[in-house]
Amino acid sequence: MTQDFMEELWQDFILEAGEYVSMVRDVLGDPAAVRDPKRLEEAYRALHNMKGASQAVGYLKVSTLCQAMESVVSAAKRGGLSLETPHILTLGSALDSLSRLIQGEELNVGDLLKALKDLAEGRQVDVPSPSAPRAPQGETPPPGEPVAPADQPDRQPSPPAPQGSDTVRVRFSQVEELSMLLEDLIPLVLYAARKAEDLNQAAKGQAGNLRHLRELTKGLLEDVGSIDRSVKNLLDKVRQLSMLSASGLLRYLKEAASSLAIKTQKELWVSVSGGDVRLDRNVMESLKEPLVHLVRNSVDHGIEPPQDREASGKPRVGNLEIEISASGSVGILTVRDDGRGIDPRRLKQRALKDRLITPEEAEAMSDQEATELIFRSGFSTADRVTDVSGRGIGMSIVKETVERLGGSIRVESQVGHGTCFTLEFPVTMRTYQGVLVAAGGHLFSLPSSSVECSIRIERSPHPGMIRVKDRHLPLVPLGDLLSLKDGTSSKGSRPVAVVISSSGSSVAIQVDQVLGVHEGILKPLGEFLGKVRFFQGGVLLGNGSVVPVLNPSDLADSSPHGSSAGQGAQADQGPKRILVVEDSVTSRALLRNLMTSLGYQVTTAADGQEAWEVISRDPHHLVITDVEMPRMDGFELTRRIKGSPALRSIPVILVTSLESPEDVQRGIEAGADAHVPKGSFDQGRLTSLVSDMLG
Repeated sequence: MTQDFMEELWQDFILEAGEYVSMVRDVLGDPAAVRDPKRLEEAYRALHNMKGASQAVGYLKVSTLCQAMESVVSAAKRGGLSLETPHILTLGSALDSLSRLIQGEELNVGDLLKALKDLAEGRQVDVPSPSAPRAPQGETPPPGEPVAPADQPDRQPSPPAPQGSDTVRVRFSQVEELSMLLEDLIPLVLYAARKAEDLNQAAKGQAGNLRHLRELTKGLLEDVGSIDRSVKNLLDKVRQLSMLSASGLLRYLKEAASSLAIKTQKELWVSVSGGDVRLDRNVMESLKEPLVHLVRNSVDHGIEPPQDREASGKPRVGNLEIEISASGSVGILTVRDDGRGIDPRRLKQRALKDRLITPEEAEAMSDQEATELIFRSGFSTADRVTDVSGRGIGMSIVKETVERLGGSIRVESQVGHGTCFTLEFPVTMRTYQGVLVAAGGHLFSLPSSSVECSIRIERSPHPGMIRVKDRHLPLVPLGDLLSLKDGTSSKGSRPVAVVISSSGSSVAIQVDQVLGVHEGILKPLGEFLGKVRFFQGGVLLGNGSVVPVLNPSDLADSSPHGSSAGQGAQADQGPKRILVVEDSVTSRALLRNLMTSLGYQVTTAADGQEAWEVISRDPHHLVITDVEMPRMDGFELTRRIKGSPALRSIPVILVTSLESPEDVQRGIEAGADAHVPKGSFDQGRLTSLVSDMLG
């Protein structure tokens, strides 16, 4: 057999095996199915087929593990074994190991094989780790674990590509390159259309001898229209090449939920729908991991243990529904559970305890605003950090990712009855529709998906507020918000308010004019700029100018009823002051220069003791500190700051090489507001945190 043939065979196996793993996980994740002989038969056949396929391509460990799992399922299918929690947990661990082996990882499955054998023979076992490392080279393999022959090692094939009679294999990078080339044609069409229109206007009203010129310009305009339609049709066809079915994403989320349910010993039925919806590959890749955060959060925090559900009059088995749909160019994903729901009073109490809000802010918060606290970075209701939750960053990552794509997220919850998250996002990252506005002599674009309406501003008895239908909303002048030189001036006419909504919050943005709706290609800011508050990219207009695209979430947070960071930005005049505490000269210089470049006034200290002396006599707006330092470490410095009535409101960010869950927990207990690891130092995340905390 040729190498090319074997490569195709391996790819087919990975695709087929993934489907078999999903089938088995569906059965194990359904408490009713593990007691239904017909459903157990489905799992048994899936394992049997996977065993045969793995033998054909030389995946001996996969074959052996499938055989051991078959024995357990077979005993249950015959009625000789009842699948209880230890059995399901062990089978779930084996299934996780199967997934990793199929993808080419090297694992030592000896403990799993022994545990499965004991279970099949009716002996009690401890649940083994699903990810035990490979035995060191030269070590004797565990008894019963076959060794792959030297001339037939376990394979490590490349990821699979779907094949079929009506498909062709194309590298994604080539599709991206072709798409970008087509995008570059659009400005040329816009320029030609503008010139043709100018010629047409010049020809109007002239003498009869210019009739031929008018006919030429009219023909030019028609030609430009045809080119425009052809380019857009071609671009749509190319974009479709990079559009993928959402079924793979749904399967991935379902497996993540079912796996966690098994791990946390919860009984859960997971249903998915919308697999026929097609999404841009870039959108899907961007959303995948944040959505796993969201789904795992629903299982871990939302779904109650079976005994708790029964005690409250609910069925033992919880329900989690994941649905994807599309309306035009907007994708909609909902994650709905029937769990304990979100208690806004408990969230307020926890936020007060963690000093994320003041008592005055808590008093003024509505239940919906309190529920939105779950999206704040550093906020968590977990009492301890685990590998599932407790760090307070998962939900903030979900919100940041969706908004970076130009979408929004909202949450609805009822205590005792469940929670529903709804995400809206573009099905492709390239198409952009916006509302063009003018303020302070400059042009800006607002994403159409976030704009509710625009109204003329009438005189209001409540300064800083505006009545929109039956609501009173904060009114924020865009020119003042962006510190434009000319401010926001109506130039003799009444200014306009554009009402925008983001993540459940609405605000009216005062501008000079609304110039209409436009379409274009949204270009992100890029890695050099990272996150800049109020902006998410730029869009090219027909006259060749680039217009900044505003970030609806930042605008909503800037209102007097938004985040404390937004209030601080309005109230404080002059640069905010940051204390950087770091014993490494290089790291101290890096942080100082980074914060200075953002416009902050920076003071430095070489250790915690020096920092405490500085901040005791001269309070700053924020502290960025290392942990491991002489005389006084960062944990102790944080405890002292948070223990001082005069200083406790100062945010503290830990930037440290200590990244273990225990160290993160120590930082939380000390009162730190955020934790940024040095090992994977993310400059954009640090600047975003500082911006969110200070404005």
